[in-house]
Parts: sequence; C-alpha cells; structure tokens
Amino acid sequence: MSAPLSSEAPSMANAENPAPRPKPRLDYLDALRGLAALAVGYFHMAMAIREQGLPLSPGEAPVMDLFTLGLDLGKAAVVLFFTISGFIVPISLSRGGHAPVRRFLFSRFFRLYPLYWLALALCLLVAVMQGHDWPLRTILANLTMVQGFMGFPDINGVAWTLQIEMVFYVLCLGLFLGGRLDSVRSQFLAVMAFLAAGLALAVLRYALVIKLPVALPLALSVMFFGCLWRGYVIEDRPDARRASFQALLAFAVLLPPICLLAYNHDFGYNETWWRYLVTYYASLAFFTLCTTVLRMNLRPLAWLGAVSYSIYLLQSPIWGLSSMIGLAPFPIPYGAHLYIAVVMGITVGISALTYHWVEKPMIALGRRLADSMPRRRDAPAVAMADNTM
Repeated sequence: MSAPLSSEAPSMANAENPAPRPKPRLDYLDALRGLAALAVGYFHMAMAIREQGLPLSPGEAPVMDLFTLGLDLGKAAVVLFFTISGFIVPISLSRGGHAPVRRFLFSRFFRLYPLYWLALALCLLVAVMQGHDWPLRTILANLTMVQGFMGFPDINGVAWTLQIEMVFYVLCLGLFLGGRLDSVRSQFLAVMAFLAAGLALAVLRYALVIKLPVALPLALSVMFFGCLWRGYVIEDRPDARRASFQALLAFAVLLPPICLLAYNHDFGYNETWWRYLVTYYASLAFFTLCTTVLRMNLRPLAWLGAVSYSIYLLQSPIWGLSSMIGLAPFPIPYGAHLYIAVVMGITVGISALTYHWVEKPMIALGRRLADSMPRRRDAPAVAMADNTM
C-alpha cells in the first residue's frame, strides 16, 4: 500500500499569531474516555471475581465471560484511550502558542505525574496493609513512570499504558521539531511503520517463543491513526480522509497475522489470538463510529471523561481498600455486578475530589510556570517547527 499522494505543510499559526487559540471542547471524546475508564475497572474486577470463584447469580457468568473471555473489554478500552490520545495530544503542540515545546512538556508533566504519584502512594499503602513490601528500587523506578522500560514491575497495574504514552509524546516532539507533526504523509507512514514493526516482532515472537513487546508498536500505530482521523473529522482534510481509510484497510489486513503469530502462545496472561483480533477490530470500529455518526454529546458522560484519568489510576487501590474492609459481591440476583457498580461509584466519587483538588490545581500550576519563563528560550525550536518542510 502506498502512502497518500498529498500532504499538508506544518501549521504557520504559531508564527502569525503567538497567542494560543482556544480549543473547542469535544464532549463526545470526553464521553468515550469516561466509558473507557469504567470499562477498564469493570474488566479487572470481573476477571478477579471469575478467577477467585466468587458466587455469581444465574445470568451473571455469561455476561462476564462475554466481556473478559470473548471481547477483552479492558484492552478494548486501552486501545480506545490510545486512539483518543492520538486524536487530541499532538494538537497541543501544533497550536501551543508561544514556546510550544516548553508548554507541552510542562502541561504533560503536571497533568500526569502529581496524580500518578498520589495513586502510587495509595497502592503502596494498600500493599503494606496487605503485608506486602515492595523493594525500594522498584518504588524508585515506579516514580519515573517508565519502570517497565527499566525492567521493573508496575506497582499500579494500569501504569504500563502511561509508558507507551511517553513514547508517543517523544515521537510527537521529534516530528514537531522536524516540522512534520501536521503532515498527513508523516502520520500515515508512522502508522504503516509501526504496523510493520508489530508484524516483524510477531514473527520473531512466534518463531522464538519469546515474549517480545508487540503491544508497543501496535499501540503507537493506533495513536498515529488517531492523528490522521482528527485531520479527517475535525479539519476536513481530503488527504487525511484518504489516508485514514487506507490506514483502516491496513489494520484490517495486517492485524490478523500479527495477532495470530504474536498471541497463539499464552505467556501467562490468558492470551488468545482471536480475542486480541476481535478486541482491536471492535475498539477501532467503536472509535470511528462514535467520532462521526454516533457522537455521544452527553454531559454526564463528558463529565466522566474529565475525571477519567483519576478513575483510571485510582480504581486499583480503591478496589483493594474496599476488599480489605469486607466489601464483596452481594448475595442477591446480579449481586456481583451491583458490587462492581458500588466500587466504581466510590471510585468516581473520589476521582471527582482528586480532579478538583489535585489535577486542576496542578494543571493550572504547570501553565503558570510555563508562562512565567522567558519566551526567548524556545524561540529556536519554534522557528524550526514553523519553517522546516
């Protein structure tokens, strides 16, 4: 498959108008993030309930099996998160006003790390209360958010996705400094390159029976697809539309061999190739439909999306604490699902507090610090990003 024939030059908005442009709130994307955060929580608790053999009322087991053993709801939600990141994150660089690199770095740090550290502290507290002590080296590595790349386990089990986000940020910065972040051709080539890398790793994983990281290039491919899709859906670019559907065709063709080769052997995570394939297909289809013909512009769901980062990071320690105080599936019809709903309700309530008292103040602090620094420090980077073709 060839790359799109046309591409667009990097945006000149930063050079012509140094003030940041107001960004419209895309409620349907917030709604998707809110649903994805709840889906991750449901998946993890449903898996634990099934693995622990906790009592289920008639009719509950098929529902849980559908969303854990049939469709991997947790992975589908993560793929959705990655695609949304590709849709949203790069625009904060392309339209970052003065000193876009500095503003991007400050915004990402203060957006991600303060709450991540709070959730990490809660996970450590739960571990201590359960009689488990993490080694100091593991704790220090987890403070960086890239512990997996250093060979350390994740104390907060959902943190592995944030490490992939970090790789995406670095790639976006590189493309921006090279003047190619807004280029449809570059975005499309990134999708194809990471799909090719995923296929190569899948072949090696199959041949050598070694757990190679196929998930990383696959995640990056869907992130860059999100970039293309924004160009089509929001910016109405014909080249982005053409490239988006070429990318979807590439996913349709290449995902089956990638999943078959990479996930035909279970390395301890209940891996099944067809479930991975169905999950990727379902997540991409859901994303494309819900950003075009089935947009959910619902305020409650949009609000959930606003607090979704807190929901995502806090669900594990809150679930652990709720189990320690004796909260368990209720011995009534659909009691296990009611239990999940109660725990997720508690998580959402606490997430609303952390969003108000941690996330929002830290985001505002990052903006103030970025704006308070001399503008001239980022001038060379801006010039390169604006003028390089």
